[in-house]
Amino acid sequence: MLAIYDVVGHATNGLYWPRRFRMKVRNWGGIEAARDYLNPKKYKGTSEGFERLKNLSQLQHSMEALVLRLCYSTLFTPEQLAVARQRLNSSGYAP
Repeated sequence: MLAIYDVVGHATNGLYWPRRFRMKVRNWGGIEAARDYLNPKKYKGTSEGFERLKNLSQLQHSMEALVLRLCYSTLFTPEQLAVARQRLNSSGYAP
């Protein structure tokens, strides 16, 4: 999860560096940070970072896209995966 910071920064040519995400991952750990962001009771809709990635056409680098990859999806509940999928689908991105 921490690698998202560098990947996004470089993919957006420095237009967006997800500092809040990096801080949360450092404080909570990657899996717990992702689980928290995928909590629909806590986060209604999408985050500011998700919207920035959407506007930059870089949703493939979002945490939501990452957790849906087969190698990570087993770490999350079906409900958390559904939240990630719904956010991406409602933004026009099909993982």
